Amino acid sequence: ASRIIFLGIIIALMVGFLISLLISQNITKSIDNLMHTMREVEGGEFQARADVKSKDELGSLGDYFNKMLDKIEQGRNEQHVLQQQVANAEKLASLGRLAAGVAHEINNPLTGVLTSSHLLLKKTSENAPEREDLETIVKETTRCREIIKGLLDFARQTKPEMRPYNINS
Repeated sequence: ASRIIFLGIIIALMVGFLISLLISQNITKSIDNLMHTMREVEGGEFQARADVKSKDELGSLGDYFNKMLDKIEQGRNEQHVLQQQVANAEKLASLGRLAAGVAHEINNPLTGVLTSSHLLLKKTSENAPEREDLETIVKETTRCREIIKGLLDFARQTKPEMRPYNINS
């Protein structure tokens, strides 16, 4: 009878040892998987995901880790979009400065042409053959001046202000 009890204890110990070995291997495998994924992320591989299939605390830890990586990836994507928007805004600001500079450079000689044309037009008689040409020069330079004024107004970044206004006028 004591032999049977001893044999039962030996079998129970062996079964217990095998069960603990299997559980230990499962836990070790899950931890190794998490550690491997963490090393990949540390190396810059933000696409890596933990592959922990267990339903225990380690499985929950793996799920939380994967969700954290998803949020990091989402944040990186949003950051990229914002950086693109900032770059585009800087390009538009540069374009506005360029337009203002060009408009100022064109405006100066254009003012000279317009002033000279007005003076010549005042000195020219009503039925002089060159009068029509001078009127065309004045008309077209005035039109160019309005276009440049529009460019300058566009380039200036004025803040809109709210105030009462008479819509009937």
